Parts: sequence; C-alpha cells; structure tokens
Amino acid sequence: MSSPERRSKILWITGAVISLTAPYIMYLHGGEGFWTGQSFCPFMMLTGLPCPGCGITKSIVSIYQGQFLQSLQYHIMGIPYVAACILILIVLPAELLCGRQLMGRKWLFNKSLTFALAAVLMIWHTCRLVRLFMETPLADIWRQSIWA
Repeated sequence: MSSPERRSKILWITGAVISLTAPYIMYLHGGEGFWTGQSFCPFMMLTGLPCPGCGITKSIVSIYQGQFLQSLQYHIMGIPYVAACILILIVLPAELLCGRQLMGRKWLFNKSLTFALAAVLMIWHTCRLVRLFMETPLADIWRQSIWA
C-alpha cells in the first residue's frame, strides 16, 4: 500500500471518528439547550432558513439514544451517514492492518450511490422548505436569524 493511500485512509478514519463523536460532545455540553437553542448553522443564523445539513447533529444524537424515528424527523440522512461512518471505521482500519484492499471501492466510494443520496437530500430539503413556508409566517422564520 502506497504512503498517499495509507494517509488517505487515515484521514477518512479520522473524519469518521470526529463525525461520530462531535455531535455527542456537543449534546453533553449543550444540555436541554441542545434541543431547543439557536442552531449552530451559519446559514440559518443569517437567514432563518435551514440549510440542507441542518438537523444532522440532532439526528445523530437521536440515533445514539435509540430514537430512530426522531432521527429521521431531524434529518433524513442521519442514519445513512452514521452507517457510512461505521462502515469506514470497520473496513479502512482492517485494510490498513492487512496492507491491501479488502472491500472494493464499489460500496464506499460509489458515484451512483453518491448521486442518488444527493438527489434524495435535494428532494427532502425542498419538501422541508415548502412545508416551512406553508406552516410558518415569514416573521417567525426571520426571528430564527441573528438579525431579529
């Protein structure tokens, strides 16, 4: 295994570890404000509108608590995201230990799967925005921003 390939796998592993631990640390230090407080999202802070990634942190923490339906309500990609991180944490360290690829790149780095997940995310986010505009007065949306 080449040095750049080894370095790349270590970076993917590091990213997966951070992605899975950071939401829980934020939850531990946020208390009840984690669920009800101002969003960490810069886009939401500026506009009052959720970005496509808004809710992923709460979705991941809900998975840790075994609340899978609640996780889907916060963000539709929370469960696939955690599953992908777990898969990375299983496959890539094993490949580093063995010194060769154990699993083809078909599953971890599949363009078709990536485009399909991106399409689902775009459709879901569009529906979320339509629902938000139908159910929430613009003044209330604006109050979610830092300008209100």
